[in-house]
Amino acid sequence: MSLSPTIRRPTFNLIYPTNRPLTNEIKNMKTNIFLNSYQQPENKLTYNFLSLIELLNNKNLCEFLTGLSLSNNPVKNVRTVYGGGETNPDGSFDLTTSAGKMVTIYFENKTKRRGLSPEQIISHLNYCKSDEILLVVTTRKSDIEIIKNIDSSKIKFLTWTEIATFIKTGIESEVAQQFVHYGKMSGEFEELGELTKEDILLRCEYQKLNYDKRINNILNDFVYELDFSKYGFNNEKIIKVRRNTWGRNGVEVNWDRQGFSYGQWWSFGYYYDTNDHGISFSKDVPEIVAFFDVNPENRQTLEDDPEFNSIIEELVKLGFESNLRGQLTNNRWRLFIYRKSIFEFNIINASEMLNFTDEVFSKLLQTNAKEHRYFNEFI
Repeated sequence: MSLSPTIRRPTFNLIYPTNRPLTNEIKNMKTNIFLNSYQQPENKLTYNFLSLIELLNNKNLCEFLTGLSLSNNPVKNVRTVYGGGETNPDGSFDLTTSAGKMVTIYFENKTKRRGLSPEQIISHLNYCKSDEILLVVTTRKSDIEIIKNIDSSKIKFLTWTEIATFIKTGIESEVAQQFVHYGKMSGEFEELGELTKEDILLRCEYQKLNYDKRINNILNDFVYELDFSKYGFNNEKIIKVRRNTWGRNGVEVNWDRQGFSYGQWWSFGYYYDTNDHGISFSKDVPEIVAFFDVNPENRQTLEDDPEFNSIIEELVKLGFESNLRGQLTNNRWRLFIYRKSIFEFNIINASEMLNFTDEVFSKLLQTNAKEHRYFNEFI
């Protein structure tokens, strides 16, 4: 491609909050994610991302973003959302290489609202000296074709999905995981605006399977046959409601939560959407899950209860997962769960769903769980 306008390297107007954090650990930071005043979603994401880069100062993340070999704690001189130019990059930061050299990384962010243009990227390249990099991040994998046509070794291209996946699997920082959650909940990291041939063929196969109808039929039979008296509970105290809500499809037990000490209720069924629960799939595919929930207004009582804590510890040893201390999600309705990936089943039908429920309660009854009010109010 021959587009190569001559653009004078500008002096940037930098925009970032003037208030400075007070703690010794971050007193020299130029960013503060809690003082993000931007209203435009693209600018907000840019500022949050650069704040994360500065806060983490993580060698592995920066090497993933740039392809460079870097020193420990490599991040220097973060400059947030630029202003004052017609085609400025969205920000930049300096990195120290393993050889001790300082390299500037310019950042261009594109979300689902705005497409990538070759003219804009070529314009940004005029800011880059021979050893500097233009990091381009978009929501569309197909934008790589634009980058290939420009054919510049200065450009590093990634999608927000790729970055989120790297952070989710490789960065243990809670703030980093919250950044991934923010991008997912806001929709900023979604790969939108295109359907590949493979996507279309997959959707056609999905429709031929009549998957949703078959799942619903299985769960309808399951709910009808589910009998809690076999586990020692009183069916007259248990309100079973067939529901498909909050990303889970199955039976809700004690749906109205009236007259119970903790507002407790249970759910058994097909977990297919993580957005509301905030609990990631263990193997990136839907799951069959037993949820044991609580009204957040009464949660603290259980958190402070030594007997209940002891029961949860025993259940975890038997394969349950606790959210009593927010280990799985900050959604305070979720208390603890037992789950299996759908890939762990050779077949899904009502009989297998009942076997799964038998497994849940056989493990639960190995503990003193039924002696606690959370459970024995159902007896």
